[in-house]
Amino acid sequence: KEGEQAWEAPRLSAEWSVYTFFFGPVPWYLFWSCIAGIAMAGISEVFPNVYVRIWLAVGPGNKRFFAGLSVLKGMAFAVSGVAMYMFLVHAVRIATTRIHQRFVTTVTSATLPFITSTQSGTILNKFSQDMTLVAQQIPNMFVITFYMLSLVIEETVVVAAGAQYAGLMIPGILIVLYYLQVFYLQSSRQMRLLDLESQTPLYAKISECTAGLEHIRAFGWEQKILDKIFADTDEMAKPFHYMYTIQRWLMLVLNGLALAMSVVLVSMAVFFPKTATQAGLGLALISIINYGATVEALVFYWTGLETSLGAIRRIKEFVEDTPTEEDK
Repeated sequence: KEGEQAWEAPRLSAEWSVYTFFFGPVPWYLFWSCIAGIAMAGISEVFPNVYVRIWLAVGPGNKRFFAGLSVLKGMAFAVSGVAMYMFLVHAVRIATTRIHQRFVTTVTSATLPFITSTQSGTILNKFSQDMTLVAQQIPNMFVITFYMLSLVIEETVVVAAGAQYAGLMIPGILIVLYYLQVFYLQSSRQMRLLDLESQTPLYAKISECTAGLEHIRAFGWEQKILDKIFADTDEMAKPFHYMYTIQRWLMLVLNGLALAMSVVLVSMAVFFPKTATQAGLGLALISIINYGATVEALVFYWTGLETSLGAIRRIKEFVEDTPTEEDK
């Protein structure tokens, strides 16, 4: 019934309330320090390529530039390491601990009619599958998405500066990516909800079997119960399989888009050789190879983050809508 209600609900959108529910307990100075560090890590990842272009233009034989390049690489490694440590070890720990505390408090203070009328598998599913997404998958996808966004912005500037005509196709690429993620999220969000909800019957069945194991053995119902569990397992695997399939479709389309971008840029370099310097064009060609992979990763992790937000939404609605006892 809960899965049917989720399916009949209108298409979910990325509301800021979900993000504020997740990152609300994190101090603002810690959160924005992590965001700034992740952005700087993305910038420091791309800037060495620009530095090499300057090196080749100013003095290719000057070995002092090599020391500067080594310093930039070391700074990129240090900044990214500190940013990831601050976010994943401190910020995420504060956020997930607070969410888990609110969830546990809501369950333990819920009214008796609510507890008796709610399947145990529904609550167990939220404690296991949803909290796993909240504590592991969503933080990783968030930090990778923001990191890839900074990389895309930097590489866009490099490609546009290296080849003038390449900058003309960037707005078209962004428009295509926007409508692609809108089209993809229409089904992937609902599929993620179905994937989460489909596990509830299996958790409920296992919990019931654990409580009544002696009765199952006494009446000889072992094989019948096993068949039922296997059937629930098959049903549980269907949404995951479909979600994995549409993820493969997204990767195929993104790879095709990256291929088209590379063909267009190489064609411009062949037919319009005077639109850029050799160093600039070489840097643009190198960047476009990484650009396709970076844009692909950005869209993939962004859509994965948006899809997985259903776990936070389920916990948020449970905490806000569950009736609790007035007398503690």
